[in-house]
Amino acid sequence: LSVTSLKNMEIPQLTHPNAAQFSVSPGIFFIVSNPVAICNTFFVANGKSPCYTFSGKGAAMNSQNYRLLLSKFSHEIRNPVALISSFLQLLRREHPEIASSLYYRNIQENMGLLRQLLDDMSHFNNADRLHREPTDLCRLLREAASSAAAVLSERNISLRLDLPEALPVLSLDQNKIRQVFYNLFRNAEEAMPEGGVISVSAWEEEQQIFIRVTDSGPSIPREFLPTLFEPLVTHKKEGTGLGLAVCREILKAHQGSISAASDGTPAFTIALLVN
Repeated sequence: LSVTSLKNMEIPQLTHPNAAQFSVSPGIFFIVSNPVAICNTFFVANGKSPCYTFSGKGAAMNSQNYRLLLSKFSHEIRNPVALISSFLQLLRREHPEIASSLYYRNIQENMGLLRQLLDDMSHFNNADRLHREPTDLCRLLREAASSAAAVLSERNISLRLDLPEALPVLSLDQNKIRQVFYNLFRNAEEAMPEGGVISVSAWEEEQQIFIRVTDSGPSIPREFLPTLFEPLVTHKKEGTGLGLAVCREILKAHQGSISAASDGTPAFTIALLVN
């Protein structure tokens, strides 16, 4: 726990259906878990609930605040992370025997998680910067599935496609939409550590194209649904809380949407307007 003084600030009580409730009065000490102070803004995140910033009278953190925070955070730590990775490589070169050490392997594993977090931050910050071009969505789905299949098969996961022969050509940022598919595949993979099946289907209906990604893992608890796409909110032991948020931001930039269902089979449904 850390303690921060919030003197001379008018901060109302903030509540959220999935957050621990708290209130603050001027001149008192406010105790929270994992506080981060950036640019005179007080940021609260406990890994389970949405995040808030307090500046002046205090307000719920919006998308612009998230992006500013993540941009500053990733900028400050990317260089040290790169240096640590370089030092680890030099250390292994001088002492090859260290590669068999459990501690060394744990360090490398956690460095990988940190690099993934930085990549997710970058994807989130740049989600709305699009380079659109005419896109054959069926072809893009097949290419993304083919790229992911090799890695998934190593984890005993098969990927099945149920696509029509053709769908209307859409104006999309192909790299960003491909990132959405990869994030959903990764999300399904993490939910099935013992292996399973990922199924992808697509269809056109009422001037929209729908893409559904399901897996054979456990269903999504209903209480997770309200915050499932919130940035920096994760329900996984080693999640970054940004993978699904990146999906939502990318699709929002395309005037599309993504939703999740928790009845039985886990399902994520993407909707894109036909141009």
